[in-house]
Amino acid sequence: EKYFVGETVADIAVAYGLESKSRGLLGNSFTNHSAAVGFIKNMIECGIGVDVVSKKKDMSKYKMAFASCLWDQDAELIDTMLDFAKNGGVLYMAGAENKELVENVLGGKIVGMSKSNANYLEPKPEYVDLFEGFDHDYPLQLNGYVPLIDIKEDDDTKILATLTEPYTRLDETKFASIHSNPPGIHTSYPTVIEKKYGKGTIVYFSCPIEVEEYIIYQRIVRNLIDKYVCLDKLTV
Repeated sequence: EKYFVGETVADIAVAYGLESKSRGLLGNSFTNHSAAVGFIKNMIECGIGVDVVSKKKDMSKYKMAFASCLWDQDAELIDTMLDFAKNGGVLYMAGAENKELVENVLGGKIVGMSKSNANYLEPKPEYVDLFEGFDHDYPLQLNGYVPLIDIKEDDDTKILATLTEPYTRLDETKFASIHSNPPGIHTSYPTVIEKKYGKGTIVYFSCPIEVEEYIIYQRIVRNLIDKYVCLDKLTV
């Protein structure tokens, strides 16, 4: 039946790694699968068309792609995503499952992992609106262990947000609260990095926010799309 086939209308793509879908970083509950599914649900709810990409394909029709928690076994898919950015696309990347990928793409070095899986994203003042008002005093919670990245800003590299750790770390016996892990230790380690890559841009998050179902995280994802490709200019 000729009407059962066709080309989808979408400006946004999400990477679904067949080798990465069920493998999470030790200690974290999220995977490429949960990140992709969370992102697709968000796009459906706000009426934005999205394609799922799981293998090498022509990405020229897309304006932005989301790729989280990809392991090196999905090399072909990773190369497809990086080529997309190199040729002028905007690529959102998240997670530290592939240390070599993160270091090679960003030009920094992962020097360790956070001691706690309750962390906070502290936007720089000029990016507070992008992150729905979260700031130095009220940072955004990240639910997972995150990489500690040593990187310097330059003409091609911007740090949009940094890591704030809780008062209480899992390797300490003292505690600030028995019921929560409030933010208390501000660091210079980046949690969000914007990197020029070829003709395009890579936006790296140390922890995927699209796995969260709370509306505030969904709004931030939409804000990212609006910032880099403009929601009003999407086909659907």
